[in-house]
Amino acid sequence: MRKISADYIYPISSSPIKNGVVVIDENSKIVDLLSSTDGLEDVEIYDGLICPGFVNTHCHLELSHMKGIVSEGRGLVEFIKELMSQREADPDFIQQCIADAETEMITNGIVAIGDISNSSDTFAQKAKNNLYYHTFIELYGFMDEQAAESFDNGLKLIAENKLSNYSLVPHSPYSASRQLWKKVCKWNIENNGIISFHNEETEDENRLFLEGKGGLIDLMQWFGLDTSFWTPTGKTSLNSIKDLLPKELKTLLVHNTITSSDELLSLNLKLDSPYWCLCPNANWYIERRIPNIDDFITSNTKVTLGTDSLSSNWGLSILSEMKRIYKHYPKTPTATLLKWGTQNGAKLLGIDNAYGSLAKDKSPGINLISSLKAGEITDSSEVVKLG
Repeated sequence: MRKISADYIYPISSSPIKNGVVVIDENSKIVDLLSSTDGLEDVEIYDGLICPGFVNTHCHLELSHMKGIVSEGRGLVEFIKELMSQREADPDFIQQCIADAETEMITNGIVAIGDISNSSDTFAQKAKNNLYYHTFIELYGFMDEQAAESFDNGLKLIAENKLSNYSLVPHSPYSASRQLWKKVCKWNIENNGIISFHNEETEDENRLFLEGKGGLIDLMQWFGLDTSFWTPTGKTSLNSIKDLLPKELKTLLVHNTITSSDELLSLNLKLDSPYWCLCPNANWYIERRIPNIDDFITSNTKVTLGTDSLSSNWGLSILSEMKRIYKHYPKTPTATLLKWGTQNGAKLLGIDNAYGSLAKDKSPGINLISSLKAGEITDSSEVVKLG
């Protein structure tokens, strides 16, 4: 048995325990949570806080070989162009980078991941079961006539590989036609899946739907599409596809860089289980902006955190995402950030029986966050995986 104590224990599912103790067995399963070290021997005592392992709800592990390749701060359209132009690489190099990226996440205290896949590149690594993965098989198809082929390709990818946990998902409102959205949503209803999509990542996305103009029209043309098919809806991107979202499905909206408070409140009322994933480092890397964090707090929204990929981030660390939020919104409570990075993600992925909080008989991972200020996470905070 190991007895681990710190200035604060954050069970997440209950109030923090000052100078509490987590007792774990040799397999890092929690045996007990204690309120004091009194009468205990051989206690490991640390400065900082103890929390569960992190849940990264949005990652593109298959892009790990692109670290440092794509330019920073040029906006989403130029980012996508650079990404697509330079994505090809030696298969062995890609596999090594995927393995290295997974090791980085483990070192940074991440225990579970919602991972986007456009190919089977990551599947061999996932089969090693070093971490819990839910794979989002991502589909594209700008026009309705592309929907059947795109959907069938997603089914083939599933059939050819043995994945334990997966969903078929649309890439975004602008890159998946309404027909493709309908197919994907129907499949997830029938298979108890999770809908996930990139949402309102750039001003150009709303401009596309409102006016039929802007950088995303240029991007479609860069891909060789005849954009005469595109008809503006006169509504924002999210409001243009909101009617397609099934009320009963868990739904993860990713990035939400320009999502308004009205859109947050409206969708939270429409859906039973909406989750909003923030990837602030990726937003800063690509667009030099992050979402309005205060809107997510005041609306009592279920927020999760993601790292996006090494093509759009400097590393794969949920604590680093928390620190980015702290940098721009320093009044965000540590308790809120920790819940976003642990329990909410576990609930989204349906694994909160094992992950996301510190409780007896669970094995959620044990993280130590050090270098706090008055008990709060700061720019200098660091994470160490203890169990």
